[in-house]
Amino acid sequence: MSEIASRIAAVVQARQSRLPEITAEMATWRNADEAVVALDRAVTELRRYPATPAEVADQFGLVRVKDVRPAISTTVEHLQRVEGRFGRTTVNIGVSGSARVGKSTLLQTISGLADDQIPTGSGIPVTAVRSRIYHTPGRRRAVLEMHDFDSFRSAYLQPRHEELGLPPAPTTMAEYREWQYPSAGELEIKNAYASLLEDLRDMQASLPSYEALLERAGRPVELLGDDFDRLREYVAYPKVEEKRAPDVARKYLAVRDARIECPFPHADVGEIAFCDMKGFGEVTVDADKHHVAGLQHEVDAVVLVKRAAEGEAYWKESDVATVRVLDEARGFVSRRRDFVLIALNIGAASDALAESLRDDVLRRVNERKDGLHHRVLEVDAKDRADVSARLLGPVLGHLADRLPVMDGEVLAGTRRRAAVVREDLVGLATEVRAMLKQVRGLTVGAAEDVYGRAREMHKSLAVALHSLLAELRERSVRQDPDYAAAVEAVYEDVLSWVRDGFGYGEAEWCEEAVRSMIRDGGAGLFATTELSRIRVEISRRFAQLDLFFHARVEEVWRQVADGLAGELHGVLGGSIAEEALERLMKLAADAAEPCEVMETSLGELLGLRLDYRTQVHPRVRPELDSLNLQVRDPVTGHESFQFTVAPTRDGAEELLQIICELAEQSAFRIRVALLKESVLPGQVLFAAVEHFTDVLIRSGAAEREIRQFARSYRDELWPGVFQGLDGADARVARVARAADALLAVTEELEGYRS
Repeated sequence: MSEIASRIAAVVQARQSRLPEITAEMATWRNADEAVVALDRAVTELRRYPATPAEVADQFGLVRVKDVRPAISTTVEHLQRVEGRFGRTTVNIGVSGSARVGKSTLLQTISGLADDQIPTGSGIPVTAVRSRIYHTPGRRRAVLEMHDFDSFRSAYLQPRHEELGLPPAPTTMAEYREWQYPSAGELEIKNAYASLLEDLRDMQASLPSYEALLERAGRPVELLGDDFDRLREYVAYPKVEEKRAPDVARKYLAVRDARIECPFPHADVGEIAFCDMKGFGEVTVDADKHHVAGLQHEVDAVVLVKRAAEGEAYWKESDVATVRVLDEARGFVSRRRDFVLIALNIGAASDALAESLRDDVLRRVNERKDGLHHRVLEVDAKDRADVSARLLGPVLGHLADRLPVMDGEVLAGTRRRAAVVREDLVGLATEVRAMLKQVRGLTVGAAEDVYGRAREMHKSLAVALHSLLAELRERSVRQDPDYAAAVEAVYEDVLSWVRDGFGYGEAEWCEEAVRSMIRDGGAGLFATTELSRIRVEISRRFAQLDLFFHARVEEVWRQVADGLAGELHGVLGGSIAEEALERLMKLAADAAEPCEVMETSLGELLGLRLDYRTQVHPRVRPELDSLNLQVRDPVTGHESFQFTVAPTRDGAEELLQIICELAEQSAFRIRVALLKESVLPGQVLFAAVEHFTDVLIRSGAAEREIRQFARSYRDELWPGVFQGLDGADARVARVARAADALLAVTEELEGYRS
């Protein structure tokens, strides 16, 4: 076995070694579904029990337990697709591209098949069916998966009917035979859709050629021996001369998918397969997306073919659209260059066309840096030795290296999506458990002592927060030296960047300026672009003040938490700062009698954001207006250019000096404006804590909610003073056990996170 075949085999083996883990994960998700069913049954029994108070039954009626089941089913389906990916015994490579770029020729050269099996053509699109070609030593056969009438209708008829505004497509073969389509000129349609109506007429006229295949009810057709050489008639569009015949055959319309097995005429390449993806850019309804549907786990990478031919030797908008569509198939794979490789078919092309295509792809695809976004290969699609050396070898080597990483990203992404469903299950179980506390709360009376203790706790919290407010009020009216120091540090950072040639160095900046000005015939375009970049960068660098702002917010959180901890130590324990406030908010939400105002006030305080971009930048944004090539005269209102320079070396140096001066002036004005706002952070923080205090301590619901909080957590707030909460009856206990069982399953699912 060759070295590359060994590496491919290792990738396949590594994938299959993960199958037991994925199978177990799917089983756990099915257990979660069973736990949801059990919880729904227990909640239903509790609601229907005659002794259950009406308000409790109504509350539990709002919990739509079974609503999470569809999301669980979808999660299992996603994992099944990953299981299919990892369970494949081959590494699969898609071959894609616009029509007439040599895609089919390349596949012929790779597979050793001929026009009778993989047709090629130079005038019109040829490939009509997506085929998968497997390297299978010692075997030549094709297995064709067939449409039945329903799937044929969904794939071909109904989409065209919808686009043309026709009535729903016929639903039976008999109805289709008799269907009357509008004749030429009878239907008012857009030019772009004219071919769709012609398609419908052609398909109906050709029905006798594929009707029997549709009537096989989806049973596959196997082609062996001489029949294998007739594969073309099942997977290709009719030739031009065939279309002129009155009884033109269109068997491809009945073929859903083609699996082709044959020995590849190359050195041992291992267990690989190529997916012949129908040409992009053909005039069909959603053709591109249709032919990448399901590819996310069916192919491991795609070779996008471009041809160096007249009218094609550049990167077109259709190529951009193709890559965008392939991005959907890429799924969770993070890097385009891992999933899509570009093959430049330069065989028989002139040096000028090859160089034109090569340069355009380098500039427009990889931003002038070889391999930045996509690896680019060059190959003569007709030359077997060239294809083996310059395409097969590099592509298989790339997959041997990167597939383990891509597989990891696919599994991790699938699990991230599953984690959202898991959190919904946790939320469901937690919600049910919280509601059970309300049930228990109905059965126990609140001791008068709890009310007294709650009143004293209310007063103590008010005193602690009042002291903090006094300190924050004083800080809000005086200059903050730490803020001034932070502004100065950012200002110096901006100046350093400007004086370093805006991050490029003065010499490099001037060299790029000269080249651009000569290309553009003047300095306008380069200067405009560079000034825009400088404005953005200066704003970004001043946004470093967020570090200071975030520290101030965290300090306030700590101070508030310290103020509350004296009375609430029993429920907060050793939690500090943000963690303590989050814990208190959760306790308020989970209380037997939920404390919504307390929860909301804590959520608002934790949601406090003091940041440069939204609160400070708008105040200083006008100071960047001078960093424009065109400025408005304040007297006349007319716009004019600030400066002009010659497209020369001296002009570039002059331009650098001008823009540096403008940038430094803007930075200085921003610095001055920011220093004038030095009291802003303190004012924002004081206002936030003042609002929090008013809501928590003085709002209409404050006293009631503090009593509710005290009743819910009396044993934690005052350990040993009160007896524990009453136990639940059998039905409440059954709901509790079901909720706990669901939480236990979610803990198992947590273990599958990558």
